[in-house]
Amino acid sequence: MSKETEALLYAASRTEHLYRKVIPLVNDGYIVISDRYIDSSLAYQGYARGIGIEKVLEINMFAKEYLPKVTYFFDVRPEVGLARIVGRDKIDRLDLEGFDFHQKVYDGYKEVCKLYPERIKVINGERPIELIIEDLLQFISGPDFPTGGLVINKDELASAYMTGKGRARIRGEYKIETHSGKDYIVFTSIPYKVSKSDLITDIDTLCEEKKIEGIAAIRD
Repeated sequence: MSKETEALLYAASRTEHLYRKVIPLVNDGYIVISDRYIDSSLAYQGYARGIGIEKVLEINMFAKEYLPKVTYFFDVRPEVGLARIVGRDKIDRLDLEGFDFHQKVYDGYKEVCKLYPERIKVINGERPIELIIEDLLQFISGPDFPTGGLVINKDELASAYMTGKGRARIRGEYKIETHSGKDYIVFTSIPYKVSKSDLITDIDTLCEEKKIEGIAAIRD
């Protein structure tokens, strides 16, 4: 297919997903986490395919009205990324493009990062995953994370969760992880009907009762 058709198909698919799934969930108070959005089209079709970033922004006119509050870019050079997918069962047609194309995609992402320096947070993705998680949690615990959340002591959390004391209850499955000396609630499964506001209300109530401060991390 032509590069123009490719760009238009991605834009149409993104717009349909945005209006059918993302916007209704956001309006209901959910946090929506996506592994790709308009930045990918800017890098792939706008920069690497040579259509132009401004032109791709134009054809994504509906999506650009709903940009994420924060984006995390895992900085991985193309030679490292391509080495990681060797042996995978599932390889898509973009993975099969030549190295020059992947280098252009990488350069394109760098340009997109320059366009949106306040929104896009860059994390070195070539290090061990434990260090990447540390960096990500540092961002989440900062003022840029959309929820503004809380860290809850392990014992207090377990007690409140099991007894349902007062209004303090945490809906969904979770575990506790310790990073850089802090305990984080990491939700591993959240019922579909539990909204962001419900979670924050539960956590805020528990923290108010127990005088605990910090951050709650939600993992999909």
